[in-house]
Amino acid sequence: MDEQVAGQSEASVETKPARRRRRRWPWVLLVLFVGLVVGLRALLPLAVERGTAWGSRRYLGLPARIDNVDFSLFDGIVVLEGVSLAAQPDGVAPNDAALEPPPIDPANALIHVGRIQTRLTWKDLRDRTVHLSELLVEAPSVRVTPEPDGKIDPLRHAQPLVPPGPESAPEPPAADAPPPWKIALDRFDLRAPTVRV
Repeated sequence: MDEQVAGQSEASVETKPARRRRRRWPWVLLVLFVGLVVGLRALLPLAVERGTAWGSRRYLGLPARIDNVDFSLFDGIVVLEGVSLAAQPDGVAPNDAALEPPPIDPANALIHVGRIQTRLTWKDLRDRTVHLSELLVEAPSVRVTPEPDGKIDPLRHAQPLVPPGPESAPEPPAADAPPPWKIALDRFDLRAPTVRV
């Protein structure tokens, strides 16, 4: 009799830790998910700012900079502030620019936009549609300087490190290929544009 009671108490002791472990998994998964969202929210703006400085020098051959990037992922809002593209190369290597993007003077920039804000609706992505309910561009300015020969070529001084690929005719899509993505824009607002020649 004592052996049966001892066996039952040992079995109940063994099942309690197993139950506790099973109850911990949802909490562990929740903490991992929250950590992933917070990490993505913290690192995504940094990746966009540094990626712009690196990619513009590598593929376009001109320095570009975004001063501030803000994402509100749940609302689908993206805000870019201080977007600049310089008119001349600055001699900074793409990897160095990615570590610390050098400043670009907005008064001498080829293109400078004070603020770009857009709102994306997430539900339309399932239908292969990028649906922007609004796009706001504030204080864009373009500064173009004629060359000594009189031509106006904004990208004349661009020195990309990666040469453009060979131009070839695009291949027609396969019969079983999914339809292309659509872009829809409900509202576009352009405020205080400036063009200087």
